[in-house]
Amino acid sequence: MPGQGAANSALESEMRYYAGFYAAFGLAALHAAPQAGSDAKTIRALSGCVFASGLGRLAAWRQVGPPHPLQRALLGIELAGPAAIVGWQARLQSRAA
Repeated sequence: MPGQGAANSALESEMRYYAGFYAAFGLAALHAAPQAGSDAKTIRALSGCVFASGLGRLAAWRQVGPPHPLQRALLGIELAGPAAIVGWQARLQSRAA
């Protein structure tokens, strides 16, 4: 994590797990992107996952204090990005109809 020293084995294990999850999520998002105009269910599900994760990061901030500035930037993307993507997808879908 930015600004932190070496991780212990439990944190290292958890972060490597998340790395695999993020890679799989990214591949799912790339697969869904070409069908964004016609597959609202998948786009909204992926966007909802990112938004819910952002809410988790926001809850952590409220409970234990502000995260690293990089993580604050990610929080902004996690909360604003899904709304923008769902809006974009809705416009694509309405144009296709």
